[in-house]
Amino acid sequence: IVSWQGKVKPGVSDALVSHIDLFASMAHLIDGNIEEGAAPDSRNALPALLGKDKKGREYIIEKAYAISVNDGEWKYIPANNGRAYDDLTDIELGNSEVDQLYNLKNDRGEKVNLATQHPEVVARLKAILQKEQGN
Repeated sequence: IVSWQGKVKPGVSDALVSHIDLFASMAHLIDGNIEEGAAPDSRNALPALLGKDKKGREYIIEKAYAISVNDGEWKYIPANNGRAYDDLTDIELGNSEVDQLYNLKNDRGEKVNLATQHPEVVARLKAILQKEQGN
C-alpha cells in the first residue's frame, strides 16, 4: 500500500515489488547512495511504487519453508524432501517430492500443480533460481 498525496493516484497495481526493494527505492527517493555491498538484492522500485511502472521486477525469490521463484504470473517450487505440513501451526509448508508450478493469475491458493503441463515454464524459472543460487 502506497499513499502520497499529489504523487500517487489511487488504484491497484500488479507490479511485482519485494520488501527488499524498499532500501534501494528510499535511497533513490532522497538521492542517496547505497554503500557497495550493503543491499545487493535491493532494486530501485520507486517507479512501480509511484504507479509509473506497471510491471516492476522480472521475478522475486521467496524463502519460507521452501524456496521458490515468482514472476508475477507463475510460481515455481523445486522438488525437495522437507515436511509437507506443519501440525503445530496447521499450515502447508510448500514442500513436495515433485516440482511444483502454479499459475498465480488463476490459482492464488496454489492448489493445482501445473508443472507437468508446462515444462517450458518450469525450465525457465528453474534456470533463474539456479542462477540466483550460484549453481
